[in-house]
Amino acid sequence: METFAIGNTGASVVSKLNANFTELIAVAQLLVSITGCEMAFSRKKLGSQSNWAVVRNAANVEAIIPFSGNWPDAAALVAHAAGTDVFIKQLYDQSGNGRHLKQSTAASQPRFLASGLPTSVQYNPGMVFDGSNDVLLTDDLISFSENVTALCAINALSGNDKVVFSVGSSTAGEQNWYAPMTDGSGNTRVGATDGYNLWDRTISGRRGVGVYCDPTPVPIFLDKQSGTNWTQTLSQPVAGNFTPGIVRLGGQAAGTFATLQAIACGVWGRQLTYAELVLVGQGLGFGASGIVIGDSTIAAYSSENEVALYLMTTANQIRSHGCRTIAVPGDTAAQQLEDYLALATKRYAEWVIIQVGLNDVAYTAAAATISSLQQLVNTVRIQSPFAKIIIATMTPAYNRWADVPVDPATTQAKWVAVNAAIKGEGATPITNVDARVSSHTDSLTLLVSGNASLAPAYDLGDGIHENNAGRAIIATAWNAALTTLGFF
Repeated sequence: METFAIGNTGASVVSKLNANFTELIAVAQLLVSITGCEMAFSRKKLGSQSNWAVVRNAANVEAIIPFSGNWPDAAALVAHAAGTDVFIKQLYDQSGNGRHLKQSTAASQPRFLASGLPTSVQYNPGMVFDGSNDVLLTDDLISFSENVTALCAINALSGNDKVVFSVGSSTAGEQNWYAPMTDGSGNTRVGATDGYNLWDRTISGRRGVGVYCDPTPVPIFLDKQSGTNWTQTLSQPVAGNFTPGIVRLGGQAAGTFATLQAIACGVWGRQLTYAELVLVGQGLGFGASGIVIGDSTIAAYSSENEVALYLMTTANQIRSHGCRTIAVPGDTAAQQLEDYLALATKRYAEWVIIQVGLNDVAYTAAAATISSLQQLVNTVRIQSPFAKIIIATMTPAYNRWADVPVDPATTQAKWVAVNAAIKGEGATPITNVDARVSSHTDSLTLLVSGNASLAPAYDLGDGIHENNAGRAIIATAWNAALTTLGFF
């Protein structure tokens, strides 16, 4: 039985998109192809820049880390770390304008690896700024007209009311726009600045902050759901040109430094459209690269870890914007669909893994389970327009069927039929997916009277839940499919 099969077998994606995303699909998936980009910094490759960063290890040896494909060369970075801390001396500007973010003073350089390992939120590594003096800044003054869109993806660790990202002059009385944090209650904390339009929204454990400056307040959108406008106008911008100044990430001046993880940032000399902001959000890491949909065989359960822990190795974290697991023990496919639709960052996903169905086959007909899975796949195709969809077979569970209302033989027959549909077989195969994964099911199986049961070596003890060794096997199968699709 093959591990995975690649190829979209569904209908046209574009024909299913709503009006907002027709524009988005038409935009080339390079962040700097959006006109007006003045500077952009991300672990994801956004243009033709061949290098990601200049880094320094604990022995004070510096190295240039290039891009390998669309992400930094993880092997080169890990080798340079040699198990020690790694700090960022320079981030290369990917706009092509040469406005690199730099810090020559070692004590003020943010940390990227701690003892060779990333500090991550949902497996998305960030540069850690210590809140004391860590800051990256440009060399030269940057001047714009009134129109500026400045975006930054961060995770606020502590230090409320501190500046995390500033654009322009810090001189009192001059026009300067910057992005502060919020207090512990989620209330926006803003400093004394002449005027700005700021949106601030908690996104999957990170802070997403941005500024749009204009003589008249013009709202911008990070994302919207059910027509809700998440933009917040905090004050009236002052008319006149933007005061030339430098760009700072991590602090503005003495007393303003923030303790944070910074993921990425960028500045455009104009207002971005909603569709462009979604594209920018993907490039800068406002949402995780991957989403994992599942049940208790995927989520953390009892003493066992979620499968994503074994998928997101150090190298895979460096080469992605992380992974968000929404799997919930006990969930059916329909319940996971509801959880997925409630996820604000689904628009930014580059891949979605679906491995769910055991709670369906235990209580509903095979045809109904297949229909629920197909609806889930079709919805993901529309709501995550950039994403590759990987569907994976259910794990073996024959020894558990004695606990469900229907006899084990009938339930096992439903399990077989649904797994066949997941593999693209049978009378009603699940379509509209980019890859199918099934090798993990074979690896976890021990036949009992000809029926697929969870092998004792991988059984947590209840006949259905894998131990951590079994979860690592699932992650290996997922990783193979993602690698073939070009992600890792």
